Amino acid sequence: MAESKRRPEHETGPKDERSDMLGVQVAAAASGFVLSGTMLGMLVTMPVILDTNTDGLQLCRQWARAFDYGHVIGPALCGATTLLHVYAALGSRTHPWKRTSRISRRQLAAGVTTLGMVPFTLVAMTSTNNSLFALLAQGASGVADLASVRDLVGTWSRLHFARCVFPLVGAILGLGVIFL
Repeated sequence: MAESKRRPEHETGPKDERSDMLGVQVAAAASGFVLSGTMLGMLVTMPVILDTNTDGLQLCRQWARAFDYGHVIGPALCGATTLLHVYAALGSRTHPWKRTSRISRRQLAAGVTTLGMVPFTLVAMTSTNNSLFALLAQGASGVADLASVRDLVGTWSRLHFARCVFPLVGAILGLGVIFL
């Protein structure tokens, strides 16, 4: 048998600090892509809902169900993705004067970008969400004509698409860190 020619670590030098966080960095980027992809699924769902409804109340109900499913999955996945990015950023800070500080800053930027969807939701989307929920709560008597409900759901869809960009950009930033 051939004898192994692997040299001990004390002869090869210290292990690259970045390699310790590679799995976390990959998980953070993958999680961001899953989050964004899941959210982008609404790009197919909402046009189908808009094109096939002839009743404003039914359109509100379908929007609310889609909203509920996203509300269950989205915040948890956003939080987990952000925490993975932050953990990877903090874990790669063993030597701040080396290349790892640049990695750390970019990883942290990926996390902050992903988390940016939360304030965007609160500032840009809350009024549209509240309007749709108010129509739903009023039932058949409160739902205006189908055209106005379609306008609200269309506005929500455009804002939702903009919100999807945050985790997508975060995932791309996180993926870029892997190749630094």
